[in-house]
Amino acid sequence: MLAMVASVLTLTGPIYMVCEPLVEEWLSASHVDAGRELQLERLALEASRLEESIDTFWANSEARAGWLEPYR
Repeated sequence: MLAMVASVLTLTGPIYMVCEPLVEEWLSASHVDAGRELQLERLALEASRLEESIDTFWANSEARAGWLEPYR
């Protein structure tokens, strides 16, 4: 029984050292997902802003005679 306890205690240290980075990475994965969600929201807002800019450009180009022919 004493040999079993000693073996478990001896192996616990190396197992802990190997598993610690994996556990930390697993716990931080939820933060990474939240960051990606936020980045996706920002990119969606940027895309909608750029689409509005293109719409404004097209509206302006139809009103200006110098740009009317090349864009039709």
